[in-house]
Amino acid sequence: MAISNILTMEELLDNYQYQVAVRLLKNRFPFIVDVKPSPNINQYNLIFIDVYVDMSKFLEQTKATPAPWILYYLSKNETYEAPFMTMLTLERIDVDAKDIDNVLDKLHDSPAIPTTMKLPKNRKLRVGSFLVDPKHNSFEELNKLSTSSTGRGV
Repeated sequence: MAISNILTMEELLDNYQYQVAVRLLKNRFPFIVDVKPSPNINQYNLIFIDVYVDMSKFLEQTKATPAPWILYYLSKNETYEAPFMTMLTLERIDVDAKDIDNVLDKLHDSPAIPTTMKLPKNRKLRVGSFLVDPKHNSFEELNKLSTSSTGRGV
């Protein structure tokens, strides 16, 4: 599908709807500590965003155990990128990307934001990836949480 309404990264970052979406996601989902657009925002009509997760808050909210591969990446001081939120834990969790996408859809359709300040009608925000990075997560803290819940760490 051809992309109509091409946006520059600067236009997206300056867009009021995008700015509200970032604040809204951080408030609605306390484990989201940062939101950034994926690098190629004009590849599809959907604008994919990368969601940075604070695993301690995420695990506290979901009562889950961190997936061992996350600990592996953090032990090497690297960022783990997951296309699905369910790849962050070993258990089934009660929150997923659909919940976040629903919030973004409601915002996109909200009459509270003037049309002139919204993204173009055919350009919606969607979660592209969930990232767990060393900047927002401590290997030692997550390993301790993992050890206390499973009896084994990395």
